[in-house]
Amino acid sequence: MSYSRTVTFLALFSFLTAGAVAQDQDYFSISSVEHELVEESVDDNYHVDLIDKDQSLGSVLGKLNRIIAIGEKIYKIIEKGQPVVNLSSKPINIVPMIKRNQAVAPWELEGWSRPVVRKWKTTFKNLYGMTVVSFTYALVYSYGGSYEGKGAYLANVQIVPEEVDVAWGYNMDMEYKLVEIINHGRRGEPVVGAVLGLHYKVKTVLKSFEKNITFHVQGKGRSVKY
Repeated sequence: MSYSRTVTFLALFSFLTAGAVAQDQDYFSISSVEHELVEESVDDNYHVDLIDKDQSLGSVLGKLNRIIAIGEKIYKIIEKGQPVVNLSSKPINIVPMIKRNQAVAPWELEGWSRPVVRKWKTTFKNLYGMTVVSFTYALVYSYGGSYEGKGAYLANVQIVPEEVDVAWGYNMDMEYKLVEIINHGRRGEPVVGAVLGLHYKVKTVLKSFEKNITFHVQGKGRSVKY
C-alpha cells in the first residue's frame, strides 16, 4: 500500500470512528450516580501492626498544638480504572507530639480499638441504563488510643479500594489526602479529628465527571461522610 493510500485509509478510519462515537452519545453520557453504604463492621483483616518498631510512619502532614499527623501527602488508590497496590504506602496516624516534628509512635499508645471498616459503593449508569462504572471502597481506622492515660487518638486511617468495574470506553482515577486535623477535646485531654478529602474523576471520549467527598473521623470512633 502506498503512503498516500495509507494516509487516506487512516483519515477515513478516524472519520468513521468519530462518527460512530458521535452517534452513540447515549452510551458515553452519564444519566445517574448512586452512592450507598454497603457495610459497617469491625474487621481484623485490615489490621496494621502497631508494634512494628521498624516501620516508618511517613511524612509530617500537619500539626495542631501538641498533636501531629503523619502519613503521605497524596494517596492514589485507583488509576486508569485499576486499583493501585502500593505495599509501601503509610496510613495516616494522628498522635501526640512530644518534640518539634517528633511523633509518639502508635505502638506507644494504649487502648486502640479493632479496625473499623465502613464500605461504600458508587455506581454510574449511562442513558441506556447500563452500569458503566462501579467501585467499592472502604474507610478504615482504629480509634481511642491514649497516651499516659489521656486523649483519644487515631491510627491507620486510610481509604482502601475494594472492587472496581469499568466498562469499555470509560476510565477513572481516585485519590485522597488529609485535609485538616481537629481537636474536639481540650488541650490536656485531646480528642482528635481527621478530615479526609476523596476526589475521583470518571472520563469518556466525550466528557468527564468529577466529585469530591469529605470524611470526618473522630478519636472517639464516630465517622461522617458528606
